Amino acid sequence: MKRLLPIPIMLAMLLSASLTAAAFVPQAGLDWQVITTKHFIFYFDSATEQLARHVAGHAEAIHDRLTEELQITLSEKTHVIVMDEGDVFNGMATPTPRQKIVLYSTSDYAPGGEFGVSESAILDVFCHEYVHMLQMSYAPKGPAFLNRIIGWNLFIPNVALPMWSIEGLAVYQESLFSEAGRLNSSTWEMYIRADYLENQLLTLDQVWAGPYRWPYGNSYYLYGSFFTEYLADRFGRDKLAEFYHATAEDIPIVQFKSTFKKIYQHKFSDVVDDWYDFLAVKFEADKATITAAGLMEGQRLSHTGGITGYGVFAPDGSLYYSSYGIKTLPALRRTTPDYTSSIKVNNLRMSHMALSRDGKMLAFDMTGATPSSNFIDDLYTLNLENGKIQRLTTDLRAKDPSWSPDGTAIAFVRNSPPNYSLAILNVTDGTVRDLINSNESRQAFAPSWSPIDQRIAYARFESRAEGVRLYIFNVDNGTEQRLNSDLGRAGAGAGVVAEFDPVWSPDGRYIYYTADYTGVYNIYAHG
Repeated sequence: MKRLLPIPIMLAMLLSASLTAAAFVPQAGLDWQVITTKHFIFYFDSATEQLARHVAGHAEAIHDRLTEELQITLSEKTHVIVMDEGDVFNGMATPTPRQKIVLYSTSDYAPGGEFGVSESAILDVFCHEYVHMLQMSYAPKGPAFLNRIIGWNLFIPNVALPMWSIEGLAVYQESLFSEAGRLNSSTWEMYIRADYLENQLLTLDQVWAGPYRWPYGNSYYLYGSFFTEYLADRFGRDKLAEFYHATAEDIPIVQFKSTFKKIYQHKFSDVVDDWYDFLAVKFEADKATITAAGLMEGQRLSHTGGITGYGVFAPDGSLYYSSYGIKTLPALRRTTPDYTSSIKVNNLRMSHMALSRDGKMLAFDMTGATPSSNFIDDLYTLNLENGKIQRLTTDLRAKDPSWSPDGTAIAFVRNSPPNYSLAILNVTDGTVRDLINSNESRQAFAPSWSPIDQRIAYARFESRAEGVRLYIFNVDNGTEQRLNSDLGRAGAGAGVVAEFDPVWSPDGRYIYYTADYTGVYNIYAHG
């Protein structure tokens, strides 16, 4: 005699089927294609085909490395959707109702940020997201059996882990996989070193709850990754896998600390205290080294808090800059010439600003939504005399503007996934001229036009061996040369060099720029 399944299970199966269908139905009107490998199913359209095939070609090797590292193998294939959602680089992993990763196909990270520049940034993101998938989708025998009956990843205990432990493990693994990983970034270490030196290190309980101050939600990634690295270095990487197997056997949100003691044979609070002591020793040594070399500190020019940057000086010495944060609305602000106060110019969230030579026009890039809901960077100008804004490009994926000496053209970076290339916009007629078409791993960043001639300084990534280096491009004859051919990171095997954000002196004699030759970013001059 046949028996019907219990009604709750039947309802769960129906719900699973409907949610699964909704999760994997591509956007209407797009010509979606599929590639299947041993452990993945890739979905893509014509716009993302190149990147999707690139990731699919490396996915199994990444799978093999991570499954060996974490000692977790999933029974079902992971669905990977490669989408072109605009100029925001990111990814997303969703373990339920089915294992799904979404990758957004913009170009590489900009130098000087939390990530390094990579030969294949989308592979770095895929690695990060697949760590999430393995960690969160893992279920011991009992929950795994229930998941198979329901046909839906419902019982997956590790989704209840503290967010810092989920993101910390992924950042740690991404950094083992690639030199562009955040734990290999001078900026990433600077963030937590600054918290220590300013005597405001967060406790992991504060990070667990979500801090209401900078770096806000990024604290999960920052503190979690450095603590995970400490655990791996002190107890061995194999203990990470053992621990996250054990948390799935227990109730992570309730038994996290007791499970930690069972695996590591130390109280969680004691190990955290040891980690803070370790950070203190390291950062005090950094401070002593930097101080002995001759510490120079500049004058503070802004006092608005939040995230502040993209500053440009006006002819009278005042500073225009962009600021925003959780507690403040986005704003363009202008300081007084003595920098004691500032006024709000408007409430736009501007990025990468450039002031014309006469100080009347401010060029900037800004992200806007398209009819298809993509978020695209375009170029604009703000007339500082009457406040009028003019849009210069539409859906060009353009950023990092820099004015020509005569104000008739703007050099900028164009996002053509998977590469950033260098181009010039004629401000009068809107025509665009490509200067450097990037290919393969080459990326162009941060152009800065000389105030006296047709030379453009810009940052370029060619390969991991070379790092990010400054080049000078001559618009008149199309030639270019590297700025510093003999400078590298101090110390053997100390990592990839990053030189970026070049700025010319008003007379065109010097180029000021940022670099991490010592592992700590400083400002340098070339002339």
